[in-house]
Amino acid sequence: MSNMTSTPVQVTGPYPAPAFWFSSVVRGRGHTFVPSAVCVLDLPRWPQDQSWCHEPTEGWMAWLDQAGGLAFVTDPVHLRHVRIPHHRTDRVEWIRRRLDTTEHTMVRLIPFTGLSRVDDIGETGIMALQLCDGARTSLLWAAQR
Repeated sequence: MSNMTSTPVQVTGPYPAPAFWFSSVVRGRGHTFVPSAVCVLDLPRWPQDQSWCHEPTEGWMAWLDQAGGLAFVTDPVHLRHVRIPHHRTDRVEWIRRRLDTTEHTMVRLIPFTGLSRVDDIGETGIMALQLCDGARTSLLWAAQR
């Protein structure tokens, strides 16, 4: 009979606590747009008390109601999750990965009007795609206020 001992094998790396949790309360209930691996998510998708996007693909999210919106832009390198609690007012939260080194990053807040959804945010503006006449697509841009 052999003397074998079993040692647990870790198949994934440790999942440490976040190093930076950016949280902001917005003026009411609306829709939050977050880029994911599948598409730009329009949250909440159904009645729920919170929405999550794990591993967002870009460093932006946008919150929007009937009066206008607020875009949040940051460096996407260490972004881990986006969380949106839905209560009387929405909150928008970024959760960044813990690093062994000191990291500095900026978060830009960009108010905008004139869009009913957000599909991308770039250096020059905020973009929404709208289907018109079947397959033709038009681009709508919101200027930064």
